[in-house]
Amino acid sequence: MNKYLLPDGTELSEEELQSRAREQGISVSELINSLGAVDSTDFTPNDTQQFFLDKGAALVSTVANIGKGIPDFAEAIVDAGVQTYMDISDQFTDIDYTQEQRDRASRVIEQSIRFDDDFEQLAKLADSYRTKYDKGMLESFQEGDIGAGVDQLISGVVSAVPSLLVSAAPGGLIALGMSEAGASYEELSNESPEKRGGIMLANSIIQGGVEALSERVMLGATNKIGKVIGTQNAVRGIAAKIAGNALGEAFSETAAQEINYGLDSTIGDNRFVDADGNIDTSNIIKRTLETGLISGIVGGGKGIIDQASASRAKKTYNEILTPQSVHTKNNELSEQIIKKRSINTSLKNTEVSNEIEQLEVQ
Repeated sequence: MNKYLLPDGTELSEEELQSRAREQGISVSELINSLGAVDSTDFTPNDTQQFFLDKGAALVSTVANIGKGIPDFAEAIVDAGVQTYMDISDQFTDIDYTQEQRDRASRVIEQSIRFDDDFEQLAKLADSYRTKYDKGMLESFQEGDIGAGVDQLISGVVSAVPSLLVSAAPGGLIALGMSEAGASYEELSNESPEKRGGIMLANSIIQGGVEALSERVMLGATNKIGKVIGTQNAVRGIAAKIAGNALGEAFSETAAQEINYGLDSTIGDNRFVDADGNIDTSNIIKRTLETGLISGIVGGGKGIIDQASASRAKKTYNEILTPQSVHTKNNELSEQIIKKRSINTSLKNTEVSNEIEQLEVQ
């Protein structure tokens, strides 16, 4: 009998799916689609296959979630407009809308814009192939499970790459901001449907702005940090810029995350307190360290790529703009220097050494 895997890692038998479908009065295929379940019987990967499958799934899931956020933002604008109209009507007319009517209006809007559902199904499908852990990355390292910790770290880095690529594209920062705002409104409206409207939309747009601005801040911080670190030679200069990228990305992403969590707490879930209402210091430290570490690695990697690209661009620029006569002259000088050095290897002649120095100056 076939078994099906849900996005959260839960495995259901075909019999269990049939039972659920009967309870809900829908077909099994409809239930499978709604749950985002996939048939796990056909393919059971080994450890190496699962490693690459997990990283590919992480990449696809992140891209799908970025794509989902954009139509979600369109829904948010329409929904906030309708909910605000209802709020005004409640205040200034005899018509009072019930929460049920408000929820029905939101469902109609959500069903009218279907692109986000396609992205959501793709994200769920990708997530079903992810490696599931019952503890966080830092906990894995603390408990000595280095393999799991490294695997989670690599997955986190891979998941962060699409946002970095999108931000580098023309209009990418705007797209990222819209996606974050749409995802934020969707999450907050699910947590607190009674608070839908203009204030929730404004909160979500601010969060989208924070996400987009964090990338710009990172660029500015990179330059400043590079100057603070200082450099006296080319190698140290490159290292300073790479370190600047790493520190800038770690700071900006962690700050953006905590600012947006703070904005969330004004409407929905408060991620700064535990179940008893006390400040959850341990969880705050853990998530900031994890975000900072992953973002730092991504920023450092971006710095290395930027330096390599700049070096290639400079070389290409010089090759294109340098006249052929100069290229020829440089080649001749190089040949003379090589010949004189080979001669001087055994002679150790001061005069020949001076000639080599003069040729190198040219």
